[in-house]
Amino acid sequence: PLFPKDCNTILDLFGGSGEVGLNSDFDTIIYNEKSKPLVNIIQNFDTDFVQEVEECIITWNLSKINKQDFLTLREYYNKHKNILTSRENAVILYCLILHSFNNQLSFNSKGEYNTPAGYNRSWFNPKLKEKLLTYIETIQSKNIRFLTLDFNEINIENINSNTFVYCDPPYLATVGAYERDYFCKWSEDKEKELLTFLDTLNTYGIKFALSNVL
Repeated sequence: PLFPKDCNTILDLFGGSGEVGLNSDFDTIIYNEKSKPLVNIIQNFDTDFVQEVEECIITWNLSKINKQDFLTLREYYNKHKNILTSRENAVILYCLILHSFNNQLSFNSKGEYNTPAGYNRSWFNPKLKEKLLTYIETIQSKNIRFLTLDFNEINIENINSNTFVYCDPPYLATVGAYERDYFCKWSEDKEKELLTFLDTLNTYGIKFALSNVL
């Protein structure tokens, strides 16, 4: 209810799952997320994606209690991720996320997916499948542009006054999966850069919102 009514575009600066933009009423969504593998997954969501995921799960014998085959697929992904097609990359990584600890996404300094197996807790259950189908249906009904930039790489001069900028960055006061992600380390310096960025938006007359934890 606090979002402005006089803007037709939302720029979700730390896109993540994309749920804020997808649940908003803006005509255009600009989804920005620094994690290129995550953006690739979302860009590959279509009506065939679910079937390909289920085929991948069968091929690699993934299940709620099969830790070893999860690790085998993780090793395969890390060795071949740079030669896989974008579609193959998206399907395999999504299958890994489904069977990982708390369905998390994180990478080490070599760019390797390093989330442990979600033994006896994570699998492609019917509820997750239903959510994925709903997500795909929703995302196909929206006008979305995708960016894969760090927030400070966004050119403010290219943002017009009809765009509302929403920021939900990693929280400095809490610990999340991104603490283990080499590419998404957050710090006081990053926090200050973001606040400076928001001050600059304000000088340009651009509306923004910041979600945070104190």
